[in-house]
Amino acid sequence: MRNSDITIVGAGPAGAVLAAGCAAAGMRVLLFDHRAPWEKPCGGMLGPGAFEEFDYFTAYPHPVYFSTALRCTGPRSNESIRPSERPFPVLSRQDLGEYLIDRAVRCGARFVSERIVRLDRGKTGWSLSTGESTYAASLVAGADGVRSMVRASVATPIPRPHRSLCCGYTVQGARPEHPLIRCEDLRGYLWLFDRGTHQSAGILSRMGDLGVTALLARLDDFLAREHPSARAVSRYAALIPSVCDPAFFDLPCAGDDWLLLGDAAVHVDPLTGEGIRYALAGARCAAGSLIDDNPRSYDESWRAAFGDLLRAKASHLARMDALAEAFGTEMYDALLYSHFAGDGA
Repeated sequence: MRNSDITIVGAGPAGAVLAAGCAAAGMRVLLFDHRAPWEKPCGGMLGPGAFEEFDYFTAYPHPVYFSTALRCTGPRSNESIRPSERPFPVLSRQDLGEYLIDRAVRCGARFVSERIVRLDRGKTGWSLSTGESTYAASLVAGADGVRSMVRASVATPIPRPHRSLCCGYTVQGARPEHPLIRCEDLRGYLWLFDRGTHQSAGILSRMGDLGVTALLARLDDFLAREHPSARAVSRYAALIPSVCDPAFFDLPCAGDDWLLLGDAAVHVDPLTGEGIRYALAGARCAAGSLIDDNPRSYDESWRAAFGDLLRAKASHLARMDALAEAFGTEMYDALLYSHFAGDGA
């Protein structure tokens, strides 16, 4: 049995950044993920100033597409170009994952490309098994997504009403002038983002509204209208959090021997599904708490950093759901369009 001070399940941005921070501080860190790095189902957009906020991006070696505006279209053929005073980066999630995992390893973490299949909590710590090997840890951090095995062991699972379904394509042959957001006839939206070497096209809808087949049909129609030359290279689908009750953020994301980060902690924008920046910020908070040997203080630090913003957006999403129930999805789309265009919450 191999021992560690901290074992992190999930090597996306949250898990990899936490691994680097803890390993650099001298902790024995194991980082598990059987498929990372991979091209996640998301646009890959970070907000303005993200590269400046996190200093490890100064050495980022992969292509980045910087945009200075966001093009938004709404349910009544309304359209706007939302300029940004500072360029915002759009990047490949596979490239980002590769860079952050490599950085964690350089800091001293051990990356294990295996799947955790069993997780047990004992009196003296945690036991984790991949089926072939067993590992022991003093603390386990779950950065393993909506269906988090770690979350299922220590906290309330993320209920179906607080989830969205996201699917789409990696695309070549479509070069939009600006990242494009389309809000039309669903509790969600479509997008087309240029990542420099390729494009990301996708659609997001609240869980239970539409299945993958119906969503991809809408996405195909969207691409045919916007960029008929676009060619799908690969397809993806995944679940992401969409919390519509601000009280959900009052639930703990830390205990004496566990932490939750990223999607597993529902640290995702309830309105848009954007989560990369929250994952990076949350991992920074978690690393600080573990370095201080006070895991429970993580709940205080992430709430101070971005908890109020998540609660406010969850409240706004709840109001949008109520209006959609009363007046149809066009009202929902109009409010979401207003948010993306810079006129809303």
